[in-house]
Amino acid sequence: MTACGFALAIAERAIAQTCGEAEPGTATPPRATLALNVGDSELTKAFGKSTDPDDLSMFFKVSGCELPKIPANPRLQPVAIKGARNIRRDTLEVTAATSQGDQLVVSISAKPDTFDPGTYKSLVLVGGDYFKPTSVTVEISRSEDREWLIVLIGVGIGVGAFLLVTGGAWVTQQLGLSGFRLAAAGALVTITAVIAAVGNYWPQNVWSFDANILGLVIAAGAAATSSSIAGHITRKSDGR
Repeated sequence: MTACGFALAIAERAIAQTCGEAEPGTATPPRATLALNVGDSELTKAFGKSTDPDDLSMFFKVSGCELPKIPANPRLQPVAIKGARNIRRDTLEVTAATSQGDQLVVSISAKPDTFDPGTYKSLVLVGGDYFKPTSVTVEISRSEDREWLIVLIGVGIGVGAFLLVTGGAWVTQQLGLSGFRLAAAGALVTITAVIAAVGNYWPQNVWSFDANILGLVIAAGAAATSSSIAGHITRKSDGR
């Protein structure tokens, strides 16, 4: 047998071995080398305002040995990346590992109810007994989902702005409305603030109190205090 033929026979024998299973007389089982297929993998997930779990996936090209017919689920360990918020370990859970010829498909459930609103990015170490360790970068995000709290904040800002303007006008005796008309004006100012607050919150795919509350307060406060109704509240009646 030529040297080339001998090398080919050795390579074919290695390929025929099952990953993670040692042959008789050998101490170390073969372990596959994984190469991520980025084009088929789903490694980024924007949940928006949903807290329902959704799926991620990793597609790996396998070389060095044959995958077991029923591969064990790999282990995942998120590792922090400088400048990014790290993904919690309990956020990602492997639900299945499937062997498809020379391809390993890892299905993952990502659970947004395990982390606060915001964007998170980690280097995820992928480990298993039948392949060499590898790593992939995963990024997930979600938005604040308590819409009722945004509305409540808008109401508070609107009522506060109305009382501030109305109180100042009353002290200086420049209050030109009373009774039902004053109450209607207050309701309009409050609605204006709520609309501004919701308008700041709703269109954004990732909205969190840490990053966005100041902008919401400014938008709602400006809308409430600068609404045209404030001018009518502070205009003293001329008796006509």
